[in-house]
Amino acid sequence: MIVILDSSNRQIGSGTTDFNGNFLVRWTSSNNVTSGKVRWFAEHSGNRFKVKTGTGGRHTFTSGTRTLNNGRTQTNPNSWGDIRWGSSTTPHPVSNVYDGAHRTWFYSAQYSPRAIPNFVNVELRAFNTNCPTSCANALRVDLDTGADTPYVYSARTAHELGHIVSDQVSQGREAASCNDYSRNGAGWSITSPEHMCAGYEEAYATLVGDIGRHWFNAPQPFACGYETGVCSLNTETSSAAGGGSCDGSVEEERWVLTTLRFLWDVYDDVNDGGSESVRQTYDRVIDNQGNFAIGTANHQRDEPFAGGTLSDQDGKGQFDYLVNFETAHPVELDEADAINCFPPGD
Repeated sequence: MIVILDSSNRQIGSGTTDFNGNFLVRWTSSNNVTSGKVRWFAEHSGNRFKVKTGTGGRHTFTSGTRTLNNGRTQTNPNSWGDIRWGSSTTPHPVSNVYDGAHRTWFYSAQYSPRAIPNFVNVELRAFNTNCPTSCANALRVDLDTGADTPYVYSARTAHELGHIVSDQVSQGREAASCNDYSRNGAGWSITSPEHMCAGYEEAYATLVGDIGRHWFNAPQPFACGYETGVCSLNTETSSAAGGGSCDGSVEEERWVLTTLRFLWDVYDDVNDGGSESVRQTYDRVIDNQGNFAIGTANHQRDEPFAGGTLSDQDGKGQFDYLVNFETAHPVELDEADAINCFPPGD
């Protein structure tokens, strides 16, 4: 969203930018206005997301003064010149967060029919110390104050928005049902053995963000280490033993990367060996999260949270995704499951 301010900082017009940041705003004033400024807010024009301050305030950006032409329409949307915040050598942190959120929505989340009506008014608070690292809950993301956080959007902004998509597609699941990261003893990483439920959720959130960078036909989709932000892991081939094989000595079947590779294999159009040639559309892959029946029984949405307590940390994972997918669609995912280590869980 952008507004036009006169020389006294009074708003005389408002509008939105297009995809490339261009704008054409009509303004009126009873005064003899000859100059003004552009002010924009880090808020999506369709109200999908808003980038807020760490405490929930509004981020505003104001340009320098430009000449305003009375009595005629500006036909050239670039007539005010090139207005930028940050550069390649001095990037602007909040602008980068906004860009990451826009990429995640535009290239990924908007293709989920189940997310579209619910991914609205999402708030990204940049930046605060509410979480040891960035985190997401309901319709709010808290981005931490780490120096690299604004610039590794795939591992921070996009990943956390992936959790928002997961929540909205699932609609109403128990918040505590997949949040046990005690198995590794030190949080989680994309290549550490985790409880399957937590690992599955992290893989799903990562997938949503990674699709914003790589679509189904990417020959080498690279994942980013959440703890480092470095995108050096080829989702298709990275593994402890190399070449995508499974190393039981390091419990690779429990890696977030392994489940991410399985989900990517369901989505992409690359044959990864054997008879794995499945290629499913984005809406099927992402919206399968909503095919889990409500309940705590096997294969259901809150299976790990039986009796109101976290009773089965491996109670939801890759195989449950497979069962619910095959129930909803006439396709077999067994080969994709097989070449991705047969993770534990039933």
